[in-house]
Amino acid sequence: MMEDYGAKVDLALKLFRREAGERLAAAVDLESKKGVPARRVLGDALILYPGSLSAELLHIIDEVYAADVASASTELPGSSIFALASLPGLKLREASCTVVVWRGDITRLAADAVVNAANEEGLGCFQPSHRCIDNVLHRAAGPRLREECRGCMARRGQPLAAGTRPLLTGAHNLPAKAVLHVTGPRIAVGAQPTPAAEGQLRAAYTGCLDTARENGLRSIAFCCISTGLFGYPQAAASEVALRAVKDWLTVPGHSDAIDYVIFDVFTDADERAYTELAPRIFAEG
Repeated sequence: MMEDYGAKVDLALKLFRREAGERLAAAVDLESKKGVPARRVLGDALILYPGSLSAELLHIIDEVYAADVASASTELPGSSIFALASLPGLKLREASCTVVVWRGDITRLAADAVVNAANEEGLGCFQPSHRCIDNVLHRAAGPRLREECRGCMARRGQPLAAGTRPLLTGAHNLPAKAVLHVTGPRIAVGAQPTPAAEGQLRAAYTGCLDTARENGLRSIAFCCISTGLFGYPQAAASEVALRAVKDWLTVPGHSDAIDYVIFDVFTDADERAYTELAPRIFAEG
């Protein structure tokens, strides 16, 4: 089985070299990447490549990802799929909705929708070394996610600007049902968020909740939007996020439409901010 898996990865790399051409040949040159697993090289190449892939290559990659999902034997981080009802972490209630502050791998979370902190292009991150959530989700979901995003953005006809309604796509090889791609505001290094930026961040959260409700997605997992490379201070961002969700859930009919809201925190600072603020904010009348 592993020999067959390895052969599929090697074939995918061979086809990628043929399609990508000399410009990206180094991305899949195994001789120059000794010690790096071939599956990792393939994952990096798929993140790096901006073009569309042939049906032949996508078919082989589908088989690789199907084996990943079945066995979790590759670069995918961990083999457990996390059910919402058994998540550890801080749990709160807002009417009929359960709100959870959780620190874990969002790519293994069985939520109806997971939120991707995207950029204006809406096509994912093209830097394999970035640890941004855009990269993490696209890598785990597979290249068909970018293909779907490409079509959605073409139909949208305008950038996925900060605070605008999210892009809704399938989740492909993720255990979630859907991905909501939304862009938060960028904050310059050393600057403080303006009221306009705060409004954009708030709109990113409420827009995702609106889209989830409209599409019958009853659980949603948020990453910490804008707090990574986009530079929004973590404590301030967590308060905006928590208040935006709290206020949305208090609108009549909203809490009945969403069973779970998960705040998936990434860093120690995120975790401290959410666990300190969430009980106070959700206790407010």
